Amino acid sequence: MIEETDSRLAGRAARGDREAVEELVRRHHQAVYGLALRLLGGDEHSAWDATQEAFLRALGRLSTLKGKRNFGGWVRKIAVNLCLAKFTEAQRLKPSDPNVLAQDHAVDQQGPQELNETAERKALLQEALQALGSEQQAILLLRYQEGLRYRQIARMMGMREDLARYHASQGRAALKKKLGKVLEEGHDDEV
Repeated sequence: MIEETDSRLAGRAARGDREAVEELVRRHHQAVYGLALRLLGGDEHSAWDATQEAFLRALGRLSTLKGKRNFGGWVRKIAVNLCLAKFTEAQRLKPSDPNVLAQDHAVDQQGPQELNETAERKALLQEALQALGSEQQAILLLRYQEGLRYRQIARMMGMREDLARYHASQGRAALKKKLGKVLEEGHDDEV
């Protein structure tokens, strides 16, 4: 059996086909939830809410989905916008320090002083990220936590690639200024 394209499923779903709706959600739920979870700093409840809201909005507007536009990319963009709205409404985001994530396996072996330093580092980074504009924060999180290329981020955010790179550059500069030597070198900005 040949798998039906998202475009055809979206057309069927727009006409009220419940099986098509279920298949679109099945195909894209994990990706949307994972993205929301990372953008919302691991807050499972908020990520679940954003995922549900993104699907409700996307499925409610299927008639506006234009021909070649990918349903998966579209629903992820809606989720990003919802997460940005949560940020701008001053709801607390809890982004994780990528350096801390890489060291999670060693937490059990750390003493109280090392754990305290790690917690302080994470708190400093969180504070610095929250001080960024919502677009800068989203772009940096999509780049470094999601591993997306600037081209993908630009498409998702509805902007030109050079503007996504500019926002990322400005965000990194603001983080470096705020954090000084706390951040380690090593993020690759080429792509």
